[in-house]
Amino acid sequence: MAAIQMDTSAFPFVFVRYPPENANDDEVRAHIEEQRRLLGRHKKLVMLVDASRPLSSSSIQRKLYADWLKESEALSREYCVGMAVVIGSPIIRGAMQAVLWLFTPPMPVVVCSSLAEGARVCSDWMRRAGLANAEAPERLATASGR
Repeated sequence: MAAIQMDTSAFPFVFVRYPPENANDDEVRAHIEEQRRLLGRHKKLVMLVDASRPLSSSSIQRKLYADWLKESEALSREYCVGMAVVIGSPIIRGAMQAVLWLFTPPMPVVVCSSLAEGARVCSDWMRRAGLANAEAPERLATASGR
């Protein structure tokens, strides 16, 4: 199983790591349910998503994510200060950027090439928003050596 991990131990910093293997449909459903509970806290947060390994998704997963984006739009706008997404492949990073030109998410989204870059972006958002644990993203990146 290739579970998607979500670490909220340094909340309001949230770290999501996609596994090197592709997640199955049930794992994506479970991850969306975790996201639903997270936004249901009604507290500001910043998210760093490590999708640095090449991923693919099934048409079912793409539909699940699209439906979730629509469902969570109001809560994301209110509570997600920003999301940095780390994508290792320049081609996939470019594709993601193209999607963001076509679809404007309800919160700021920055596509990054490294965990360190994403961590800096998250720490900056957290400091500007006056959130606790603003050093947590950079501490995570330093500890992982990426």
